[in-house]
Amino acid sequence: MAILFADVSESMALYEQLGDAAARAAIGRCIELMSDATRGQGGTVVKTRIDRKAASISVLAAIGVRRDGQKILLSIRSEADQKRRQWRVFPSNGGESKAAWRMFLDDLDARGLRAPAFVIVDGAPGLEAALAELWPEAPV
Repeated sequence: MAILFADVSESMALYEQLGDAAARAAIGRCIELMSDATRGQGGTVVKTRIDRKAASISVLAAIGVRRDGQKILLSIRSEADQKRRQWRVFPSNGGESKAAWRMFLDDLDARGLRAPAFVIVDGAPGLEAALAELWPEAPV
């Protein structure tokens, strides 16, 4: 199982440089390429809009791999989901902050997840810091 979350970095600057129509077209081409590649691998494409507007939200996900190679989605949380369901919301200092990841990991820990044998992180400093606090023995 793989989950691809995509965002256009510096999109506001892109709109300022190219103008609305050209920037929308460029972003549309990028989304189309990613969507085609995802569907080509049997994946599902989910577009996020909140209140009928494109939204910038943080999504935190954890995927476990069992010893037999089976992949398991352990948890997936977003700011929007938490607010709608009246869960504890992410701290205001950012959805990928150390505090947000620590809440995410604390939930996994409370549900019985033991310290993982190792963790693969895609360059998220907040996650690395939260992991070091909760499970310092887990190699990252």
